Amino acid sequence: MVSILFWPLLSILVLVPFRKQNWAQWVNLLLHLPWVFFLIELIKVTPSGAPFGLMETYGTFPLFKSALVLGADTLNVSLIALTIFLSFSLSFYFLGHSKISQSFLILFQLLNFGTIGSLLAADAFLFYIFWEFMLIPLFFLIGIWGSENRVYAALKFFSMTLAGSLALLAGIFFIVTKTEVQSLAWSELSRNAEMLSAAAPWLGWAFLLAFLVKVPVWPLHTWLPDAHTEAPTGVSVMLAGILLKLGVYGMLRWVLQVFPTLYWNSTDLLFAASVIGIILGSYGALRQTDIKRMIAYSSVAHLGFVVLGAISTNATAQSGAFFQNFAHGLSTGLLFLSFGMIYDRTHSRKLDEYGGLASTNRFLAFTFVFASMASVALPGLPGFVGEFLILSGTFLQKGWWVLLPLMGVVLGAMYTLQLVKGLVFGKVSPLVESHPISLKWNEYVSIFPFLVGLALLGLAPQFLLAWINGSIPVK
Repeated sequence: MVSILFWPLLSILVLVPFRKQNWAQWVNLLLHLPWVFFLIELIKVTPSGAPFGLMETYGTFPLFKSALVLGADTLNVSLIALTIFLSFSLSFYFLGHSKISQSFLILFQLLNFGTIGSLLAADAFLFYIFWEFMLIPLFFLIGIWGSENRVYAALKFFSMTLAGSLALLAGIFFIVTKTEVQSLAWSELSRNAEMLSAAAPWLGWAFLLAFLVKVPVWPLHTWLPDAHTEAPTGVSVMLAGILLKLGVYGMLRWVLQVFPTLYWNSTDLLFAASVIGIILGSYGALRQTDIKRMIAYSSVAHLGFVVLGAISTNATAQSGAFFQNFAHGLSTGLLFLSFGMIYDRTHSRKLDEYGGLASTNRFLAFTFVFASMASVALPGLPGFVGEFLILSGTFLQKGWWVLLPLMGVVLGAMYTLQLVKGLVFGKVSPLVESHPISLKWNEYVSIFPFLVGLALLGLAPQFLLAWINGSIPVK
């Protein structure tokens, strides 16, 4: 686990001497190969079933009752695999890109380090350090390499997520100073769940708030459309593909398993917030004329479905929530990546300026339609599997109230078809005609893993579902 965690930092040291852009991009690509090897080795030794079945301790920090404790199970290793998958695919996209400098790649590796650390951390204070650390490289990646309103988007993202994280820090300090737990290790906190809940009713909410902002759940979602719209393509892919998923992971790991009573008592409130997020996110996407902003609002709706399943009291919906969480990372990541390749040529995000992509680049048109259909939950693709499990499990718990989130499915089909029709079909627009789109070999390579991953998850979802079985406790 140490190897897979600290490899991004070692990669940064290797990248430092390569100031020439092309050299840095190639070195960044090659440095992913050992990382993939470490991932394979970690998957081999990761036990299935119980949460954090594999744990390693490397040092202690007595002042904070903390330690460098790393843990692995199928829940977090699957997200680690998604992180490495996305980063490796993007390393091909970065080749030859004029805006991908050595500094960008170093910050990108720092983001990977914070992401992997958050997933492996089995100590609350260690988790908080990595959780906050992620904000720093992401702030600069958006604020320096983003679009025209990048500074506003970066500041809004940073301030809102930092505010949520400060609540998490307050909760951790309360545990250290006002309770009798021996350490902040996840195993110790989960063993003392009842005592912690009795010590301060607000404690679980302090943890939960940090994760609800990161998901994000309505009404804490307002930072996401701006961040997605202004972020460069690679950052949008990582933001949609894995960083939002950490909010759901935090709920399942640090709230459900440490504050289970509060988690289950708050399901009605979270159900209402999820349904509102699904409907308003879908309606917001339907009203957009900016393509990236439309995809961003669709993420608000899709993550609403994920939270809907995560708060369910049956295994079907919870498995569907995690599956949808994973599948959304691939489908929405591919949407941002494929449109990013178009934007690199046209430098426009306005939907009404597009049309006829299918006549000029059939492969890219197919890719965008394929990702859109996966996002809208077409049968045979993973989005359908995730949403079906979530909605069927929710019906068993909530009955006909499930018709409310079903409205999001209808609205999702409407805005997705509107997007596909405007971008892919129809007459070739002057913008598309004046900017021929001819993909380079490395762009084909960066897309191909997404297509394969979505097809495999859609046709054989049981492999991921069986692997994560038992890692999420059910009421």
